[in-house]
Amino acid sequence: MSHSHLSFAGDRLPYSLNASHLTSAFPSTYPFNVFAAGLTELLQETDDVDVFRSVITTLEDSSFRFLAVCKVAYGFEEVEALEREVGFYQRELRHLQGKYIPRLFGYFVGTTVRGTTAALVTSDEGRPLLKPFACLSLQFRKRVYRGLRRIHQAGVHHGDVLEANLVVRRRKDGSYWPMIVDFDRARKHECEVKGKKTQIYGPCPEPGEDVCFELYAIGGEEGLDIWRPNSRVRGFVDSRGGGDGRELRAGECGGAGNYIG
Repeated sequence: MSHSHLSFAGDRLPYSLNASHLTSAFPSTYPFNVFAAGLTELLQETDDVDVFRSVITTLEDSSFRFLAVCKVAYGFEEVEALEREVGFYQRELRHLQGKYIPRLFGYFVGTTVRGTTAALVTSDEGRPLLKPFACLSLQFRKRVYRGLRRIHQAGVHHGDVLEANLVVRRRKDGSYWPMIVDFDRARKHECEVKGKKTQIYGPCPEPGEDVCFELYAIGGEEGLDIWRPNSRVRGFVDSRGGGDGRELRAGECGGAGNYIG
C-alpha cells in the first residue's frame, strides 16, 4: 500500500486547514490515494488542538464514506503527543479497536499556516456522554470499567478518565455502549490487574496488589461506584476538582436513558 493524502473541505473548517492537505505517516489500509475530510461539527477548539466530526470521502470511489472524528494538533509539542496517541492505537490497543476504543483510520502529517500539523482520524463511535458517572446505570458503569480494565491489561494507563472522554453509541438492541477516547495523556503501564478478574460489586480491592491506582480510583464512589457498599474507596481526586458524584439527586440526572447528546 502507498501513502495517501488527506485534504480538508467545507466552509466551517478551522481557518488553518483551508486549502491544506496532509500526508499519511504510514501506508493506507484503503486502496485510495487521496481523501477529503468534510467538517460536519466542530467538537473542540483550543489554541493547539481542533476536534471535529467529519465525513471522509474520495474521488476515486463515489460510494466510499467513512464517518470520522478528526483530532488536529498544531505545533511540535502537541503533534508529538498526538503521535504517541497514534502509537497506542497501532500497537498496544490494536486488538481493542471497534470494541472499547474507536478504529484508527489514519494519521496524517504536514504543514499548514500554523506550522507543523498532524491529524489523527478515527471512526465516529457516537455522541459525547451527557450524564455524570453518578447518574449512569450499573450495567453501563460495568461496561465502562471493563473497557478500561481491558486497556490496562493491554499495558496502557489512560491518565484522564473523565465523562468527557467517553462517547456513547446506541446498539441495535437499544442498549448503550461506551467507547473510551483521548489517549494523549496515556503511558505504558504494567498493571497489577493483568491476568486477574476484579469482582465488580465485590469488596473494594487493594491498590497496588489487586489493581493499580487508576482502576482503584475510578471504581470508587466518586467514580463509577462499582465496589460493594460500605467497602468503597474515598478520596478520588481528578481534574474536576473533587466532589462526590453520589450526592447528585435522582432528579438532577435527567430522563432515564438520556446518555448522549
